[in-house]
Amino acid sequence: MSTVAEGKIHIKNIVREYLYKDEGGNYVMLERNRQPIYLEGAPGIGKTEIVEQVSKELGIGYVGSSLAHLTRNTLLGLPVIEQLEDGRKYTTYTIPEPLAKVYEKVEQGYQEGILLLDEFASTSETIMPAMLGFLQTKNIGVHTLPEGWIIVLC
Repeated sequence: MSTVAEGKIHIKNIVREYLYKDEGGNYVMLERNRQPIYLEGAPGIGKTEIVEQVSKELGIGYVGSSLAHLTRNTLLGLPVIEQLEDGRKYTTYTIPEPLAKVYEKVEQGYQEGILLLDEFASTSETIMPAMLGFLQTKNIGVHTLPEGWIIVLC
């Protein structure tokens, strides 16, 4: 068990390690080795606030999303029927809600950041398989979490 202050220091150090770059500007730690950070604690102790503070102090982006309110469609994206020039049709999916917010931050100049997924323990059974896949691969369908972004679960 750590105090809130100690927890903040640990999170900050992990994020720094994940985002550490060599002289050539390449991440030292491979993407596949940057596992999600999991925070656990009683409601209201400041888990979300700590992560926001860490992102501000490190000058990186921050996006928070509650998994308790996500539906299958908001996580996987809504189906859209597209048409090729020859008239054939196919289905694509809109960008998932949490990733859309991350991409907005990237467009604002935040090439690195933290995606906080709150209420992980309350994730619906219908989206848990997709969520577990996302945590392992950082992909939802054809949409990928940008390389400089780290996942934190609460």
